[in-house]
Amino acid sequence: MIFKGFSRREIILFVLASFGVIIGGFHLYSQFAEESAKTKQAELVDLASKEERCKGDLMIGESRVKSSRNLSKLVNENIAHPRLSQPSAAAGFTPNSPYLLIRTVAVPLIPVDAAEKRNDFFKSLSEATNSPPPPLKVNAKSLDVQNKQAVVFSDCSDKPFVVNIKDLYEISQTVDYDNF
Repeated sequence: MIFKGFSRREIILFVLASFGVIIGGFHLYSQFAEESAKTKQAELVDLASKEERCKGDLMIGESRVKSSRNLSKLVNENIAHPRLSQPSAAAGFTPNSPYLLIRTVAVPLIPVDAAEKRNDFFKSLSEATNSPPPPLKVNAKSLDVQNKQAVVFSDCSDKPFVVNIKDLYEISQTVDYDNF
């Protein structure tokens, strides 16, 4: 017999201790599984919230273009009014200020490396199509006038990304109010 040399009391204590370890292990496992489920649920809620904010930024971009006759001409006819307001050092660039990202060629709206990998909606924004992507409200983080680039961020991307200054436009275009 395996327990030869042990008293009945020692064997019972050993069996009880074994059950205690098994029950404790199961309890720890269930706590870990519960925490993991909560974390995963929170991530899904955050992702859904981020998607809604991104869709809001796309709606803002679309509504601002529709409300501006000159931005509408740019998007629909690819005709840029020479006095469209764009970011520049001379215009008093302010970090974190909102702009419209308007691309007039068929390129991805956001770079592939900035797209949220777990969501098809975000992945679709990083894919090129046959037509220019929709306008998007972004916030400019920094401006590099010498290289004609800006670093922008948006709820549509995981991280800030670089765009050409020529693709950024002021949210409100004063040129729309000329000649009234």
